Amino acid sequence: MQQEVELQPILNALQKTSPDIEACAFVTLEGEVMAGTTGDATNAFGPMLAKLAARTIETLDDEIDEVVLRGKNIHAVMMGSKAPRLLVLAKADAKLGLLRLEMKRALVTAEP
Repeated sequence: MQQEVELQPILNALQKTSPDIEACAFVTLEGEVMAGTTGDATNAFGPMLAKLAARTIETLDDEIDEVVLRGKNIHAVMMGSKAPRLLVLAKADAKLGLLRLEMKRALVTAEP
């Protein structure tokens, strides 16, 4: 629980940097939400993206640092090769380059 207190301000700051971010969360390698800004969406996408990343890693025999799903109305981006991973749900017209930069900064801040 102590880590959740430390991670939440990072998520709040990240969400303030971009109006395109609909929800964000730090998740474990298994996809369990450690801290988040919106429960339902991140709780659903966290495990799904973690499993997708794990299967891709097994298939490619490599380390995956980022998973991006682009939908018609929303993008889901998970970044980080170790815990905590950062999951962001953003509007489809979000500038992914800027979003990825802000996500990397948040991950650096969250490193123990």
